[in-house]
Amino acid sequence: MTATNRPTIHPRTPHFVPPKRLVVITSARVDGHNCVVGRRSDLPLDGFRQQRGEGLYFKIDYDEIPKAFHGTGDIFSAVLIGHLMNGGQLHESTQTAMTVVSSLIERNLDQEDLCLGIPIEKCLDLL
Repeated sequence: MTATNRPTIHPRTPHFVPPKRLVVITSARVDGHNCVVGRRSDLPLDGFRQQRGEGLYFKIDYDEIPKAFHGTGDIFSAVLIGHLMNGGQLHESTQTAMTVVSSLIERNLDQEDLCLGIPIEKCLDLL
């Protein structure tokens, strides 16, 4: 520990070490609902329905916004990884990423050229 009560991290030591199996699937459809599905476990992969009941999987439903911007997957990934690296749990970090992307899309619904993506520099307050 340093004088500031912060742990000393060796430059070659990773700050965040994910488990062996960390999976997030976006734009899934489960039981007729649009959702994001996640799994964080070192246990072998097995049936989704069986292990969802055991808490190995989570499912977050969402309402689709009928507008498709380029780059939203990149933003989702960046927010997700950022929250995981700051110690967030997978479920919580996924929900945060979903909320941020949804808010960014809602804020930019009037944008005409969707190929330009979301002007992230104008939306930093959401991050």
